[in-house]
Amino acid sequence: MTISAASPTRKVIRGDSDKFTLTFNNVTKNNLGVKIKVPIDITDWDIRFTVRKTIPSTEITNDTDAVISKIGQIVDGTTGQAFIFISKLDTNIDEGEYWYDIQFIKNKNTANEVTKSISKGKYVIISDITRNIGT
Repeated sequence: MTISAASPTRKVIRGDSDKFTLTFNNVTKNNLGVKIKVPIDITDWDIRFTVRKTIPSTEITNDTDAVISKIGQIVDGTTGQAFIFISKLDTNIDEGEYWYDIQFIKNKNTANEVTKSISKGKYVIISDITRNIGT
């Protein structure tokens, strides 16, 4: 499975919106031996984005201490298209280095549930010049 998601380090200006565009594909070869991308149906998947100040050293049971926690939106499940939108209010936090990951969960609440992290890295909040928070 290949996922087009994000680079390991993401820099965002404080108070700016951010967006991850995700495409889920399997790479296979056609009858001529040429590699092609085949979309994965993600219709019933959960996609999550979490930002924390530090990487936890112990097991995490929930995201209540996350600085940013978002649920991804499925754009077209049958073609593997989704996005995660982070609003300007979400990034209105202290400048500095944070850590993020993106996970998907499929077959949720079944014996075959699969949780997989697809991207992880630094989420750097850079100081802003213009302040347009609120209205």
